Amino acid sequence: MGLKRTVRRRRLLRAGLVGVLSVSILTLSGCRDETEEHEEVLPMVEVPYSTAIRQSLAEVPNSHLVSLGLGEDQDGEPVWHAEVLAEDGTRHLVRVDASRVRVHGTETLERDGAGASPRERAKILPEEAAREVTEPDFGKVTAIELRRRDHRVVWTVDVTTIKDDHVRAYDVDARTGKVLDLRSASPRHD
Repeated sequence: MGLKRTVRRRRLLRAGLVGVLSVSILTLSGCRDETEEHEEVLPMVEVPYSTAIRQSLAEVPNSHLVSLGLGEDQDGEPVWHAEVLAEDGTRHLVRVDASRVRVHGTETLERDGAGASPRERAKILPEEAAREVTEPDFGKVTAIELRRRDHRVVWTVDVTTIKDDHVRAYDVDARTGKVLDLRSASPRHD
């Protein structure tokens, strides 16, 4: 095991769940800076994003996906982190093994505050948004997140190419399915 991988594992262990959740928030020119992590785990991914979504929703009945992101666990194995919103407004984090269809665990995060959530305004499913951008692009979906952007509700879909870990982040209108924006980031090699 290389020094780079050992350092990455130690950082992940120290950061814990907060660090894993922070990865889905970090951006580089509007595109998540996860290329370094994807570099090692992406080739090991056997469970596609669509299966991880289904597993997460089955784990928390009557829920809706808010976000899904690919990361790695403390052993360096790929894992999907899904945030789902239950009918009562409670958010749950579901971890799905990305090598085998197996749920690692579920935990309650928080209850959504008052007001309409972006999920209530979304008309298309995350899988539909991903299909809009993966047809013309070659790569694997590594993250999907429902968010507000420029007064619209959008699914932001990250597609990472396996060969060179190039990440493209697409904003897909969550009501119409139209692709609104594309941001690109090349991997950083230290």
